Amino acid sequence: MKGDAGTAHETKILTETSPDITIPAGVTTTVYGTFDANNVTIESGANANLLNLPGNNTITVESYSNLFTVFRSGSKVIFLGSDKTVLEMPVTASIQSICFNDIRMELVINNSKVMLGAQEVMSDAAAIRPVVVPPAGDFTNSLNMVFVKIPAGIFTMGSPEDELGREDDYDGVDEPRYQVTLTSSYYLQATEVTQGQWKAVMGSNPSTYSSSGDDYPVENVTWYEIQDFISKLNQRGEGTYSLPTEAQWEYAARAGTTTPFNTGGCLLRDQANIAGWLPYGECPISEGIYDLMPVASFPPNSWGLYDMHGNVSEWCQDVYGKYPSDAVSDPVGSGTGPYRVVRGGSWVDSPDLCRSAYRNYCYPCATCYVFGFRLTCFVDSQ
Repeated sequence: MKGDAGTAHETKILTETSPDITIPAGVTTTVYGTFDANNVTIESGANANLLNLPGNNTITVESYSNLFTVFRSGSKVIFLGSDKTVLEMPVTASIQSICFNDIRMELVINNSKVMLGAQEVMSDAAAIRPVVVPPAGDFTNSLNMVFVKIPAGIFTMGSPEDELGREDDYDGVDEPRYQVTLTSSYYLQATEVTQGQWKAVMGSNPSTYSSSGDDYPVENVTWYEIQDFISKLNQRGEGTYSLPTEAQWEYAARAGTTTPFNTGGCLLRDQANIAGWLPYGECPISEGIYDLMPVASFPPNSWGLYDMHGNVSEWCQDVYGKYPSDAVSDPVGSGTGPYRVVRGGSWVDSPDLCRSAYRNYCYPCATCYVFGFRLTCFVDSQ
């Protein structure tokens, strides 16, 4: 595996506790690694010790077009590629070699080759499996629910008259624009609530895709069941949780944008888990896996929130109803009505149904295999 000797690039190994170590570009670099119960040791091909990595410290190996992070999490070692290719392995696994070049990292683990980077992970080693690394946030509870602090602010809710896909339910329009002021900051969960988090609180898993894994979003839950989940979660003494209001949800989804999506005028399959073969206007068709995905499988918006478009639709706190015609502060939805708001669209939906302004609704007693949720949290330090 050779780098491009004619390109002035370098590969650096960066650590939290050690100075940078530079490997010249254009050189085939093989890095050998060993693990024991307490440490991760990365060694060069000449067996010169480059780095001893105790505990949970992190090293980053940067190649010209990719970043790779290797870190220890409890009894596992996790390799993360910048293209979100991730795998984990137990500390007891045997690494024969690690190679880097401009487009990929190659590992030989337990005599099985694994590729990270431009290539998919491929391995017949049963001990290795893809995982999702929890995103960074401002507050994390004991269930590893990560919350991002959303600032107070003013935004325009709804969609312009010429936005493609604008829905017509109330008096000819369901998404009229009006000014909303959110007077206080709030914490919003960076991802959907996962099946593992639901099971930790409720002791069961109602999801249609219950065999997928703990890092997949919980779905097939009613609005009422979510209230029961929240009640039990609040008893843990780590904050006060609730579903977001519809205004809180759209404000966070937009993250300061005014376009149909927080990605701009198009939403493609490499940006969100949607039915990308159904194009939005003049946007290109984008193919991909047609299935539910683990949370945080796609890039976050600029405020650090994942899956605000697609994957699973998300229950909100509000009763569904007509928007007000005047500017309001901290709206909480309609006072009465049979439905609760559902936002964000899902993996079975075309992009127009995943717009920031798109409004869906359902009976609170109903379940659906594409309905999940995320939470807000109030903590004393707010």
